[in-house]
Formats: sequence, C-alpha cells, structure tokens
Amino acid sequence: AGFGALLKVWPVLLLIGVARGRRTRAAWGAGAVTALAVALLAVASMPGAFSFLTFQRDRGTEVESLGALVFHMAPHFGWGGHVRYTYGSVEFIGPYVAVVSRCALALT
Repeated sequence: AGFGALLKVWPVLLLIGVARGRRTRAAWGAGAVTALAVALLAVASMPGAFSFLTFQRDRGTEVESLGALVFHMAPHFGWGGHVRYTYGSVEFIGPYVAVVSRCALALT
C-alpha cells in the first residue's frame, strides 16, 4: 500500500480496512516506512524525481475538466485567455485560471 500510494494516492485506502489494534499500527507503520524508503531511493537515484509536483502547480486548467466549463464560454464575454498544449495536456491559460484551479482543488 505504501509503494502503491507513491504511484497513485488511492492504494493508501487499503490500510483503512485493516483490523483495529496492533495490526493497524503495524500496517500503517509498514506502509509509511515503505513509502519513505522508496521515496528516498527515487530521490537518490533520479534527480528531479518529484519535480512533477511543481509542474502540477504551474499547470492551467485542463480543457476537459469541470472547472473549464467557464472558460469555454468566457471568450464570448471578453476573456483574454487561450488554449495551449503544455505538460502533456491541453489547458486554458490566462486570467482567472489559477483562481478556478484553486477553487476546484478546494472542492475536491
């Protein structure tokens, strides 16, 4: 579960089903130690292993996301942004995109 959580966050939910008591502490401890060990190994062997987190922060709002609905209509009302292919996805770039992205994250 710890290794899986480094790839996608949801595998950590597997630890919720562990029986209460000593097993819970052992499972969460093993998951945390495994995740930490794999993360340290990645940092030591691959410079920039976690740079994708910075890229995520710097992205715009992807055109297929729910938050993008306002930007699909916004040009009809004078919005000055544009669509651009960057970081492997098609996204809106321009005024208020960061605000909508933060709101979407908060709602998530």
